[in-house]
Parts: sequence; structure tokens; C-alpha cells
Amino acid sequence: MSGILDYLKWRGDVPFDISAFNDVDMVILCEISYLPLEGIVSSELKEKMPLKEAARRCIPLPKLPLHPGDQELSEMLAESKRFGDLQLSGFVNIVDDEKQFCALTFEFGWRKHAVVFKGTDNSLIGWKEDLDLSYSDQVPSQKCAVDYIEKVYKAFHGTLMAAGHSKGGNLSVYGSAFCSEKVRRRISRIYNLDGPGFNDKLIVKDNFREIMDRTKTFVPQDSIVGLLLEHKEPYTIISSTGKNGLDQHSLFTWEVNASGIEKRESLGKAGNISNENIDEWIGRLTYEQKKEFVEALYELARDRKTIENISARDMIKAYYKLDKDKKHAIGDVVGQLGSTIKENIIEYIKDKKNN
Repeated sequence: MSGILDYLKWRGDVPFDISAFNDVDMVILCEISYLPLEGIVSSELKEKMPLKEAARRCIPLPKLPLHPGDQELSEMLAESKRFGDLQLSGFVNIVDDEKQFCALTFEFGWRKHAVVFKGTDNSLIGWKEDLDLSYSDQVPSQKCAVDYIEKVYKAFHGTLMAAGHSKGGNLSVYGSAFCSEKVRRRISRIYNLDGPGFNDKLIVKDNFREIMDRTKTFVPQDSIVGLLLEHKEPYTIISSTGKNGLDQHSLFTWEVNASGIEKRESLGKAGNISNENIDEWIGRLTYEQKKEFVEALYELARDRKTIENISARDMIKAYYKLDKDKKHAIGDVVGQLGSTIKENIIEYIKDKKNN
């Protein structure tokens, strides 16, 4: 039952030249992207700051950090020999009417760099972009990911890795697949940590085939987010202490050992059932239904800038103010989800009786 904070206790004083960079190290880099680094790490790629200094300046974290555990993580990173001398630069955090995009670059050895994309924060537009992935060939943050990787390529020599958690994992795959060929050749490894896939029209493009053998996708046993939409690459199922798929999405619940992530042979029952429902539901919807549903849902909460500011009461009030077409767009899609779940439950009960 050990997580990334335990790993820092075991390996925090062991430099990379003694114990090589591994998958758990990348999980930690992805969690670092959620720290409040704005105003601490420069947006310029050539202006670098040691991670230990950035971590110290993050302490104390705001009273409500995005992820519980980040306070202790910052304190441990500030004292870590393994991570402390990593150089951070190029921190970009954009939240506007179109996108939520955040990225930074780590330098962890001679000519070795890792681009890490942050996942969805608590902004409403960030969550809308997640929903847009179900029908769009490109959301604004995906274009930003391509541009960011291209800039890092021009700024530094040597190998690149791209990584991210949640939507950040999707951005790492998309940015690596759709950057220019000369940049793509330099990318040695791509990490998608429980990030959603892509719609069925996009995933068949050759760009994904070209990077498949360099892509490592990890999902917890009851994953919800990471198994949304289509994945061309194989994925590794990992063990999490979270009680359900949403809890397991947190990187702090992922079980690790001294040299890697604890793996499982198969998804849990909850993971299989929930993803069958969601995949079948999304597959039944047309492009127009998905788009109309997302736009109508966003209009319900448009006046609330962050998820924390939305209540069920607000949503119900806003729903009754929608015009007839938007009400229908929401009702039709939610109704299809209910039908899909009902059908799958009946089928599950039948299979259980026969077995």
C-alpha cells in the first residue's frame, strides 16, 4: 500500500545516475504540474529554476490545493537530492474563454528534457474541453500542446519525453502525434497517465501508429477517465488504493514499489461495467448530438467560472431557463445513457444466472 510519497522517502536521496529514471519518477513529474508554479517558474524556456527552489517557494500551498497531498509533496521535493536539482522552465498556464492549458519543461540530465502537460483544473472551460474531445478532431489545448512541443524542440538539443495526467495525458499523445516529423523523431517516450483517448475518426490516422511503440498508457483498475474514447496503444493496468474510478484517478492513490508502478493483470469489475456503459453510450450518439449536448450543458453553468461554484440547485434553475431545443439536447442524451445502463444491467444479470 505504498504511494508516490513513500517512494520519495525511499528514493528521494538517490540521484538518477545511481538509480535510473523510471515510471514512478514520471508520475511525480506529472503531479508537480499541479503545483501553483505561476509567478515562480519562468514562462521562458531558457530561464531555468531548480525544482528544490520552486518547491520551497510553493510552501505553504493555498488553503485549498487542487490535490490533497501536494503540500507534503512540495515539502519533500524541497529536500530531495533525486529531484531537487531538476531544472524547471517554460511554465505556461492559460485559462480563457476557449481553453485551459498548462505545461512546463523539466531538464534532468545532459540533453534530456521532459515536457509535462497538466490535466484539467477546476475551471469550467477545462471541463468543457474534456467533453469536446468526444466529437472534436482538435480542441484548443491540443493545438497549444503541438505548438509547445515544437518550441521546446527549437530551444534544446537532445531527446524529449512528453507526459501528462488526465487531459494532460491526452495532450502528450496528441502533441507528439501531430508535431512535425523532425520533432516527432526526437521524442523518445510518451506517457499518458489515465488520460482519455480520441474519437474514432481521429484515432485511425497514421500519426498515432507512428508513435504507438513509444507510448506508455497507465490506467487504474476501475478507470473511468483513462478508458474514455478510443486508444490505439495498449495500456497497462495499475493498482490503486482508491475506492472507485474517480478516487483512483488521483496519482496519490497509485501503488508503487522502489522501481516501478504496481501492475494488475485485468480491470476490476467496476471498471469493465462502467466503461462498457460509457463507450456504448458515446458510440450511439451522432456528432451533432454530442456537440449540442456539450454546448447546452456548458450554457447551464456558463456564469460559474469554476466547478466549486456550481450547485445542483443552480443547474436545475438554469435548465428551466434554456430554450426548448437545448432542453431536448440534454434530455435526449441523458435518456440514452439511462437506456444503455439499463440494457447492460439486464444483460449482466442474465449472464450471471447462466453461469
